[in-house]
Amino acid sequence: MTTPDDNRELTTNTDRLLRITPLVESVGLRIEGELDRVTLPALLPALAAMSGRGSFSVDVSGLVFCDVGGLRTLVTAAAGLRGGHILTMRSPSPEVRRLLKLTGWHKMAGLRLQAPSRTLPNPLGSSLDVQTLVVHDDLEGDGGKLASETGKPLPSSGGTVVRHRDDGRSILVGYDESSGSEQALRWAAEEARLRDCPVLVCHAWQWPYPLRPAGEQMLAQVEHIATAVVHNGVDHVREHHAGIEVQPLLIKGPVSAVLLKAAEEAQLVVLGSRGVGGFEDLRVGSAAVQVPAHSARPVVVVRPAGEPINQPTSRIIVGVDGSPASKAAFGFALREAALRGGTVTAICAWWDPGALPGPDQLPFVDAAMMRAGAETRFQQVVSLLTAQYPDVPVTTDFVGERPPRAIVEAARGATLLVLGRSGLGPGTGTLLGAVTQAALSGVHCPVAVTPPPD
Repeated sequence: MTTPDDNRELTTNTDRLLRITPLVESVGLRIEGELDRVTLPALLPALAAMSGRGSFSVDVSGLVFCDVGGLRTLVTAAAGLRGGHILTMRSPSPEVRRLLKLTGWHKMAGLRLQAPSRTLPNPLGSSLDVQTLVVHDDLEGDGGKLASETGKPLPSSGGTVVRHRDDGRSILVGYDESSGSEQALRWAAEEARLRDCPVLVCHAWQWPYPLRPAGEQMLAQVEHIATAVVHNGVDHVREHHAGIEVQPLLIKGPVSAVLLKAAEEAQLVVLGSRGVGGFEDLRVGSAAVQVPAHSARPVVVVRPAGEPINQPTSRIIVGVDGSPASKAAFGFALREAALRGGTVTAICAWWDPGALPGPDQLPFVDAAMMRAGAETRFQQVVSLLTAQYPDVPVTTDFVGERPPRAIVEAARGATLLVLGRSGLGPGTGTLLGAVTQAALSGVHCPVAVTPPPD
């Protein structure tokens, strides 16, 4: 065992960005703050001093930022140990462990990962945020970079037990500083408050030109700008939505692909109807179409000039046509209404097939009987699905209108419109049905698109 006096020379403070102190209970280091290109030189002599003493530990629970160079340095130090000695990396987040596994670094000789302590009650009666490290690919695909941020500093005394937030998935929100993403950020923060879950602010970045940059410095400049963007989003949530746990996620790659990959670990995805790209009059961007069409999670698309988020009474509209997708959408609408203390209006659009013009008219069709039968089945489906939410007020509207037009009209002034990815009618089997496509481009309130049931 070492004492602080034994390793006093290892205590380092680099412009208050990185703090390296010896562990008291065992041989090793505790790293707190930001580990990047600027602060990494301060870590190198400390690691060299430790490597000469045999096995040692590095506690990374206090890091709030770590780039790929920092992680690679720790792995390299472990690989350089001889004589059966090991470097134990303490309290790496699940994301870091996953990155190490993906890169194969977890198999590096001399490296051992030590998971954090299991969650225990906090004697102070409050929970503390801890770091979450996130991954994004580098240009050459030779590993990855890490970024992390904590909402609060870790306690240094008082016996407080840190609680790792792995008991609930985050709400993922795409952010690029566009007006649409600003509105999406506010919507996601309010939704996180209702669901009591974290917000993950995601920004996708990539080199914007066909030719690769001539040097790493140019790429680093683009990444630096991207880092500032995602942290601006995090700061916005902290400033305007106190008490919401928020974390940054910076990933290199196309926007849609980045969001779809990140959505696998989220419970809900929120994005603006369009980002900073495209032409000025574009109503719906490519990501606002591609992500709902492929996501395994519900996706909420928010317009820049959407309806006010904090309405006195939440009025949720959901399209129901009897398809499995629409039933899943109805369940999502009921859950949202229960969270918001709002109401649900289930709408079904029906039109007379015998009234089709030209040669498509159908002979001997009793339109009244068909309509009555369809409306009866619609009411039965609604009654069956609402049984699980008896406290949510539900009304129905069976209208004689083409579905796209009926849905757009019904959503005027609504808090939220909920639709399945693809229902019945024309376009069945496509990734996004005709009604959902019409809503994404023609509705002014937020639109939630739910994936089909498993």
